Amino acid sequence: MTMDPVQSSNVAEIGWESDKLTVRFRDGAEYEYPGVTERQYKDLMAAPSKGRALNGLIALRAGVTLKSAKKPEVAAGGPIHTSQAEGCCARRLNKASLSGKLDSLTPFECPKCGTVYSPKACGPLVNWEASADIIVFRL
Repeated sequence: MTMDPVQSSNVAEIGWESDKLTVRFRDGAEYEYPGVTERQYKDLMAAPSKGRALNGLIALRAGVTLKSAKKPEVAAGGPIHTSQAEGCCARRLNKASLSGKLDSLTPFECPKCGTVYSPKACGPLVNWEASADIIVFRL
């Protein structure tokens, strides 16, 4: 399989062959995603943010396996956190990530608006998601 380098802060290379996607992260970890169609691969390669597109793909996949890793531990400073939060939540999630408070992988509540985010671990990435039934709006 040919691995193609990509422009991404976290993903180093992506390859696809026979409905199997392989992703090598910058920390050296390599993951395989079985059952990925050529269309999904092309969409991933065309996406402006490979990390976000991969997170969307991961959410739909089952059976993701770690193929190899240079180091078994998470990169220094804890896992890489992502979210699609906006406004006050985005600022506070970013601040909590940089301070290491999110590394415990326990739910995070935005101290300003009260929205609760839960972690979804996807290899070295942790995506923080708010579900519609727990979003709190304070007026």
